[in-house]
Amino acid sequence: MEYKVIDKNFARGKEGVISTVIVNEHLCILKQFKTTKSQDRLNREANMQQGAFELGVAPEVYHVDYRAKQIFMQGFPHLLIDVAKSRTPAHLHAHEMSRIEQIMQTLDENGIFHNDGNCRNLMFDENGVVFLIDYGMAKKINSKLRKKTNTPNMRYGLEALKRSLSQNAIIAWY
Repeated sequence: MEYKVIDKNFARGKEGVISTVIVNEHLCILKQFKTTKSQDRLNREANMQQGAFELGVAPEVYHVDYRAKQIFMQGFPHLLIDVAKSRTPAHLHAHEMSRIEQIMQTLDENGIFHNDGNCRNLMFDENGVVFLIDYGMAKKINSKLRKKTNTPNMRYGLEALKRSLSQNAIIAWY
């Protein structure tokens, strides 16, 4: 797939680099994985994210390049953490906090455990709507997990996001 890189180091994670790119005149996010990422895990991540997209809480997956170990997805212009840090004091607005809770509830109700409470996984679309990215550690909510809690995203994911925001000096959930 041909693309033009806009920001090569938009974000960096354990498994790869996130870049903003232009594909056919559209802003996209490119997640470039290490060469050791298996096709199976790449496919699982893309499928989990596409499922979350269909629920309205994640960007759409446009293309998966198994040979180059890449996922191309709907492009969003800002990380929530960057926008929150630009405010004085650094904080989330109430509607952003509500949207994050709604995302977690939606995933819980539909059997997807995101399982990665890093605040760098929250992005804004061009209308200021928050979405959750990075489904590399996501898994289906099974009966074993349901025995611990019926709402793992609300119980574990939301708490991890709160800690991550706090560690980044962002005020949320007073």
